[in-house]
Amino acid sequence: MEKTLPVLGDMQQNERELLLKNAVSRSFPAGTVMETGAEQCLGLMLIERGELRLYMMSEEGREVTLLRFHSGDLSVISAACVLKQLYMDALIVAEEDTRVKVVSLTVLNRLMEENIHLRCYLYELMMQHLSEALGAVEQVVFQSLSRRLSGFLVAECRRTGSDTVYLTHEQIAKYLGSAREAVARMMKRFATAGLVEMRRGAVHVLDAEGLIAFRG
Repeated sequence: MEKTLPVLGDMQQNERELLLKNAVSRSFPAGTVMETGAEQCLGLMLIERGELRLYMMSEEGREVTLLRFHSGDLSVISAACVLKQLYMDALIVAEEDTRVKVVSLTVLNRLMEENIHLRCYLYELMMQHLSEALGAVEQVVFQSLSRRLSGFLVAECRRTGSDTVYLTHEQIAKYLGSAREAVARMMKRFATAGLVEMRRGAVHVLDAEGLIAFRG
């Protein structure tokens, strides 16, 4: 947690010890769903292993993915109730077996009251999360599926350092707020253009620059 929280350098030794001592390990099996919002507070979470996905769901059951947290990421969304007016009503799901370090609401409240640096850091991080979530919604509303899908594939390759994205069409559709059938059709167009190669449960990117430039 020391490497993920640069603000620890602006905290007194007793404050650092209090935070680190109360960072408790928790595990969430794949598929575990948690609520966020003004009335729910899981605590400040550092993802040690796995992936958490923040999403909203319409009355019709359509999901819009807002944020994804991977190993090494810090989620302040799960502690949003501490930040008063800055929160969003959404759901968090463990996309795979996930282990996190959690700092409880009680400890976090105490430290934020005592240390302005920590308080400012968490507010800035929350604003960053909200900005990224808004950007995700804007993409769903204003960008074509081909542009969202190509951007997603390239971004995943850069994040993992691999040319192969190990996700199914259904998983990708959830991340993009689209339908599996629509994603499958667009993948076929990418494959026909020689940009990707379809594999079982995965997509191999052959031409990242071509994907970004694709306008078909």
